Amino acid sequence: MKTLLTVPLRSKRPQDIERELKVKRKGVDAYEIWIDALPKTLQTPELLEGFFKHWRKQTKCKLIAVCKNRMEQGTYAGSDKKKVDLLFAVAPFVDFIDVGLHTDREEIRRLKKGKKKAKLTISHHDFKKTPGAIELKNIVKNAMKQGADIIKI
Repeated sequence: MKTLLTVPLRSKRPQDIERELKVKRKGVDAYEIWIDALPKTLQTPELLEGFFKHWRKQTKCKLIAVCKNRMEQGTYAGSDKKKVDLLFAVAPFVDFIDVGLHTDREEIRRLKKGKKKAKLTISHHDFKKTPGAIELKNIVKNAMKQGADIIKI
């Protein structure tokens, strides 16, 4: 498996994301765009679809879409259903969609079925400790059971 050097983009303004995507960074393979960092007024499927369609044209690097809640050090506070709706809207324009393992299982299944060409990354975050080997294996098993193409711990 190829490693991707990824730059997270947590900008609040779409024009700042566009500017970052245009910067030529040696060795960077992907940009991870945090939907939750954008103002709530811009967090609609229609607006995000337009932004990501445009941003796709700004870089040859891979794009990763995430929408993280507070548990993942993000700011998203809506329902899992709405989060998946937002990720669906951008799926045709990204290479990877990253969703937390804690997300409702039915919503992960819905995302897996309708994500288009994007690979589904299921991630687990523990900012207090590194889980032990048995717990890590269980996390991997659970993510695989949910249909992950990629597991990120």
